[in-house]
Amino acid sequence: GQINLWRAWGCGLYARVPGANLSGCIDDAILAEDGAIAILDYKTRGYPPKSGDSEIYYGAQLDTYGLLFQMNGHKINGKGYLVYYWPSSAGVYYSPSHSYIDFPFESTVVNLEVKPGRTLALIQRIVDVVAGEDPPKSATDCEYCDYIKSRHPV
Repeated sequence: GQINLWRAWGCGLYARVPGANLSGCIDDAILAEDGAIAILDYKTRGYPPKSGDSEIYYGAQLDTYGLLFQMNGHKINGKGYLVYYWPSSAGVYYSPSHSYIDFPFESTVVNLEVKPGRTLALIQRIVDVVAGEDPPKSATDCEYCDYIKSRHPV
């Protein structure tokens, strides 16, 4: 049904906001009884998530999906779920005699609030920077600014 379109590259969800075109393909969604949508996104990695990292690194992604749903006429319930999978510390089991490999994973779910308004504010900041003549000053707590400085010393 519809969810397969939301997942498909080249289809997905699209919207025009002031200064930008947005598009995205979701991993999954939960449809509540009242018709509201909760967003699911699957994450695979080599280790479990650290407390607070999900909001920092994936909050904007879920906010953007929420905005895309709203702008396409769908109600969201303000909830998002990041489902993390990582290899189990038990390791891989291989049985040559049975041509069998067991590669166990552990998992956890991190709940996030989905606030589409944050995406609009972020896009406006980006549009302002791109339209400006001078780049913004580096923030003292910006991990990306420090990374760039370490890679390209002046």
